[in-house]
Amino acid sequence: MVDTDIVRGAGNDTPQFDILDRIRRQANFGIVLSDELKEEWFRSRDDMPDRPYISTLAMIWLGELQTYRRVKHVGGIAHCRERLDDQVLGCFRENERRQIRKDLHLVYTAFKADRRIISGDQRIRRSLAAASRECMPGLRLLVWPATLDAVREWLERGAPDAERYRL
Repeated sequence: MVDTDIVRGAGNDTPQFDILDRIRRQANFGIVLSDELKEEWFRSRDDMPDRPYISTLAMIWLGELQTYRRVKHVGGIAHCRERLDDQVLGCFRENERRQIRKDLHLVYTAFKADRRIISGDQRIRRSLAAASRECMPGLRLLVWPATLDAVREWLERGAPDAERYRL
């Protein structure tokens, strides 16, 4: 699962594009998209309403992955939200809940697929990691390398489900 910050920041010679390119070059790698994530990628930007969040290079990348059937669509995220949001959000302080609620679809999408998340959003990663220690140990199963450099190394190693890359 590739978060919006990666597809938004993917331009020539950026760490984000390098990550997308590593996914593209590995024939056994693909991505997972939920309706919520796809909507977020293609939502109009606040600063340029005629442009989506996803970059032009990332759109080309996505088209190539779709051509080779390396995009898996998952559904049922809205159902997860209805059943689990209150339970998960109960682990967070009031001031964190809005931000966490906005990004919980990442967690649900990852759990419906292979539990892997590629994102540069350090704030939500830190919050979810704290929740995994304090009240939601199941979140520790998420494979979410801590930095973009760690993501690149993780992809080079074949994106293993290894403890060192988990929350």
